[in-house]
Amino acid sequence: SNAIRHVHGGVWKDGGGVPWLNQYSAGAWKYLIDLAKAAARTGVDEVQFDYMRFPSEGALGNMRFPHKVKEPMDATIPRFLAAAHKALAPYDVKLGIDVFGLAADHNLGIGQNIARIGKHVDVISPMLYPNHYTAGELGILDPNADPSSTVALSMGTFRQQLIDSPNVKLRPWL
Repeated sequence: SNAIRHVHGGVWKDGGGVPWLNQYSAGAWKYLIDLAKAAARTGVDEVQFDYMRFPSEGALGNMRFPHKVKEPMDATIPRFLAAAHKALAPYDVKLGIDVFGLAADHNLGIGQNIARIGKHVDVISPMLYPNHYTAGELGILDPNADPSSTVALSMGTFRQQLIDSPNVKLRPWL
C-alpha cells in the first residue's frame, strides 16, 4: 500500500486527520521520483523534496507499514534520496530537501539523519524557526528573541553534520 495503514485496517491518519505516504512503498517512491523527473524535464534547476519524514503526531502505535524494510528509521529517507538522485542523474537538476531545524542535533524520531541525507543531495534547507528552540538551547537564553544568533548557530550544527559532504549547500528555510 502507498499509505501508512492502521493496525485495525484502513488508512492511518495523524492527529490532524491527515493520511501519510508509506515511506517503504515502492509505489510511493515511484510516484515521487516520476514527479521529480517530470519537473526536471521542464527545465527547473532544482527539485526539492518537502516534508520527507516519518509522522510524529497522532496514535503512532497504530501505524503499520506494508513492505517495511528492516533498517534503522534514519536510513530509509537517505535510501529514497539515493534512488531519486540516481533517477535524476540524466537531467541537469540539483536535488534538495528541507528538514526540521532541530534535526542536526536532536533525534526527533522522524528519520531525518543529516549526515546520511547529505550523501545524496545537493542542497539541504533547514527550517530554522527560532520559536522551535527552547530557552538556553544553542547557548541562547531566548532563541526566539535572538533570531540572528539562532539561525547562525543552527547553521553551524548542520555544517558539523555535513563534514563528510562538504559540497552540500545549506540554504535555510526561514
